[in-house]
Amino acid sequence: MRGIDINTKIIAVVAVVVIVAAAGGAYMLMSDSSGSKEYNTDEYPSRLMVLGNANLDDYLDERDVAYLENIIKQEKIDYDNYFMCDANFDKVIDEQDVDYLKKMIAEQWDDITYAYYVNVDYKVCKFDMTTSKKCITLIAPPLDNVLILNSSLVVGVDNRITTGKYAEEYNTVLDISKLVDVGNCNDPDKEKISQASKDNGGEMIVVCGTQESYGPNMEEALAGSGVQILRLPSWEYGATTQGFITLGYLLDEQDNAYKYMEWYDGVEKMVQEIIKTIPEKDRPWVAAAYAHTDSLQLLGEYTGEYANLMKLGVKDVAEKYLNGQQTGGHGNAISNEAVSAMVDQYGMQYLIGMVGAPFQTQGEYQAMVNTYNTWKNAIGPALDECEFAICGYSFSSGVSEVLNQLILGKYIYPDYFADVDVEKYVNEYCQFLGIDDKWTYDSMNLLYCNDPSQDIMNNRG
Repeated sequence: MRGIDINTKIIAVVAVVVIVAAAGGAYMLMSDSSGSKEYNTDEYPSRLMVLGNANLDDYLDERDVAYLENIIKQEKIDYDNYFMCDANFDKVIDEQDVDYLKKMIAEQWDDITYAYYVNVDYKVCKFDMTTSKKCITLIAPPLDNVLILNSSLVVGVDNRITTGKYAEEYNTVLDISKLVDVGNCNDPDKEKISQASKDNGGEMIVVCGTQESYGPNMEEALAGSGVQILRLPSWEYGATTQGFITLGYLLDEQDNAYKYMEWYDGVEKMVQEIIKTIPEKDRPWVAAAYAHTDSLQLLGEYTGEYANLMKLGVKDVAEKYLNGQQTGGHGNAISNEAVSAMVDQYGMQYLIGMVGAPFQTQGEYQAMVNTYNTWKNAIGPALDECEFAICGYSFSSGVSEVLNQLILGKYIYPDYFADVDVEKYVNEYCQFLGIDDKWTYDSMNLLYCNDPSQDIMNNRG
């Protein structure tokens, strides 16, 4: 794929000719002269993953028109390399795409109806741009995305937000009592989603992640209900910016999306400029694991925690331990003896234990200390040779991930990050999320390592 380092390919899978009733479609089956096909990509093509973004930047504008007009002058076009030029997704790149793209830029949706985009599962899907933008979100990262874009769009959430551990985080920006509670995020109540659509004039959007994890049968079960299933990365595979900018476009909230991304890009650029100054000898071997379970769960490439560590330029213990076979990050249970092996065989110097609670606040201070002591005692001597910290995962993935990079950067590279004001950036993020009237850096417990000079524990409750 042009403009990216990896070799992106398009896989055209010839399917049996069937009618797939998909609301908003995680599956995009289109009929053409060669029959019905499903198009997948093996990488996310750009940050704005809307077809028509021909030059693969963050905008749909006249530069894409000029680029597309130049492409169609070629005698032969390699569709696999230029599928993002196929604005109307008819699998032919031609003048019709130029006309379609111009209408997209002019927002003439009454004429063309659909925008086509790449979803979290690498599938090209369609989205009806003429409908209401009211949303139900599943899990916290998609909710964060919509809150930053426009909090008034949220009409429903899953039960981890309404009554679970995240409720305390969001009750200052949302009136949770008035939201539709669709239950379990992995198997949401389709009847409640359908009813929410009816209550909204027969139109509703469900913003969520992969089909495997979140309501696998929603597309089929909600066909004909006016519900569009919008599956975009919000934390998966480290592709948070792709999902956020694309969501901003599809919800017609581009201005707010670009405003936030200017801040996000600035923070990440600052982090990367610091990382560039760190010599190889000062880059430690590091692993992260969920520490709130009965056994430690080693985190791999699917997770935000892992992606953030890699952005900090550390050496990858998980890749070594798993012999290069990253399993995604969840379910990699490791014994206490395995931790010792990671220290002895791979020279692990830091182990980050991730735990979850509302911004690690108030009563969570002692819970974090207790978790630290539990694993310190259970694992024993290995952690005498390896630095160990408990870190909250409220900021570990999703569009807040740059905060996690700052927090872990401060911990792993204290000398290099000495002048970075983490408090400033945490408070700015809370303003974007709309929760700053209650939540600030001073109210949060973010990292505990039993070293007062490095702990970020501001609320002892």
